[in-house]
Amino acid sequence: MQHGSPSVNLDNMVIEMYCEGSIYGPLYFSEGRHVCEPQEFAVDRIMAVSKSPWMEGAHILGPSDLVRIRIGNEASYDLNLKAGSDLQIILNTPVGEPLRIRIPIPECVWPGQTMPVR
Repeated sequence: MQHGSPSVNLDNMVIEMYCEGSIYGPLYFSEGRHVCEPQEFAVDRIMAVSKSPWMEGAHILGPSDLVRIRIGNEASYDLNLKAGSDLQIILNTPVGEPLRIRIPIPECVWPGQTMPVR
């Protein structure tokens, strides 16, 4: 990583899925990965680890599902997203351009699945 490059540790990033009052997830991004520079997003992958009781099966995401994202102690953001769309996260950094991360919302969310970061 070059000195002064925008980067963020995704350890504290949490995505929670809501459907009809039920919570699916949350999906925790772990492995202590850092992403840096937009060109590295396509090759970096982070592991989603579920700590909730839905380990036995997947949840099919629908148009009415709510995706909540939280990064560290930051406020959470509620987004209505359809499966197959991209969740784009823009993080302000101390130096340089804002850091943009794209996560495709899958048709099914499985505990322990790998989610690509673009």
